[in-house]
Amino acid sequence: RGARLQRNFAARQSIESEISKLSVVRLYYLAEFLMERIFPEINESIEDIFRHHVPSQLKSRFLVARRRLHWIGERLEQQLEKCFGSLQRVYFSSKFITSFQNIIHSFKWSSLPGVFSAIQDTASDIPNICAKDCILNEISEELLYKV
Repeated sequence: RGARLQRNFAARQSIESEISKLSVVRLYYLAEFLMERIFPEINESIEDIFRHHVPSQLKSRFLVARRRLHWIGERLEQQLEKCFGSLQRVYFSSKFITSFQNIIHSFKWSSLPGVFSAIQDTASDIPNICAKDCILNEISEELLYKV
């Protein structure tokens, strides 16, 4: 488990480093790419499973990837704020900035309690771990990384 954490921390550090180097336009292109190519597949897979009430078909990697998109969205938002200052205090009439903020907002995954109750006893595709534990491990890793 320690090796996994070290590997994932290194990956997170690399992602943060790359994001910090991007111009606002390139940040937008990254967000747009994630929104158009990555997000729909992950999100639709999770939603389809819950819509059809078959959480047993849920792949843990989808849950982790969905949470990781949430984390990346937070990093993009932080970098955008570094470029423009506090987004709450500054009014932007730019369609570009509004579009960017909408994409970032789409990455937020605020319905974890609903997900937890739906996957309470669902086995994951990882041996000896339930799907709920996969999400809890990912969130724990996020918190540890922040320290």
